[in-house]
Amino acid sequence: MFLNTYLCDIDNEEKGAWLHFPVTIGDIQKALYHAEISDYEYKFSAYESDIDSLTKHLTEYEDITNLSRHVEIVGAFTPYERDKYQALLQAKEINGIDGLIRYALAVNNYGLLPTVLTAEDLGRFNVAENKNYAAPDTVKPYIKYQALGEKIQSDEGGYLTKFGYLLPKKESED
Repeated sequence: MFLNTYLCDIDNEEKGAWLHFPVTIGDIQKALYHAEISDYEYKFSAYESDIDSLTKHLTEYEDITNLSRHVEIVGAFTPYERDKYQALLQAKEINGIDGLIRYALAVNNYGLLPTVLTAEDLGRFNVAENKNYAAPDTVKPYIKYQALGEKIQSDEGGYLTKFGYLLPKKESED
């Protein structure tokens, strides 16, 4: 994953430098020096990332150490974990880097069905794959898959996202 941010003077956004995370203390000091910014008078005026929806959860005054920590955590994700994380970002209300880290660390508490994008998909998936919703072929044309999917989503507390159906794992699942 990548995360870049424009570190700039609080009063003058033209005085700044791009940081490419993860960063070291030396990287930060060098950026502050070259941009002629006092250590305590900076903000982040822009973010770039390849993680969908990540930047909308970040503010101008995030902790640099936690931004680096976040990049290290998410950078170690498998493609499946990365998709679950992006689905979480789309589904949940998250405030700032602390919330992002909390969800990154909890990504394995969720399951993701990447082919299930709509309530109708969820209904069809459950009739096909879940023995609790099994139906004879003669009945399947009459099933209201949309309504069934909406009911299942409500019961499970899941989220339909562009990455698939995200659902919290039950405590007994692993």
